[in-house]
Amino acid sequence: MALEEAVRKLGRIERDTALLLAVSAPVCGALTGSWQAGLSLTAGGILMLANFHFLWRFSKGVVESTEQNRRRLLLGLFALFFLFLAAAGVVLIYLKAPILPFFAGTLCLLAAIFVRGVFFS
Repeated sequence: MALEEAVRKLGRIERDTALLLAVSAPVCGALTGSWQAGLSLTAGGILMLANFHFLWRFSKGVVESTEQNRRRLLLGLFALFFLFLAAAGVVLIYLKAPILPFFAGTLCLLAAIFVRGVFFS
């Protein structure tokens, strides 16, 4: 039962992060006068949100799986980490996204966790 409650909380954190991104990206674009800043914030938030989602899904799978299956899941987790690292590199280096809005987007997840922990615990 505790695992189901944790999954519900993590789902709420994901929803809160998506809502925070939906509000903050247009505000960022309007304040900076650059649509690139809003898109960069969105890209950072989506990458972090996807990373968080897959991380807790993999963690749940590791807890519920057998020893042999755990090794495969952990290898997948490491591969996923490098995939997200490469995606962040592509966005920042090749697409030349503004760095500060990108990192502000990654902080949306942290803000959602903080708000969920402080106000809704």
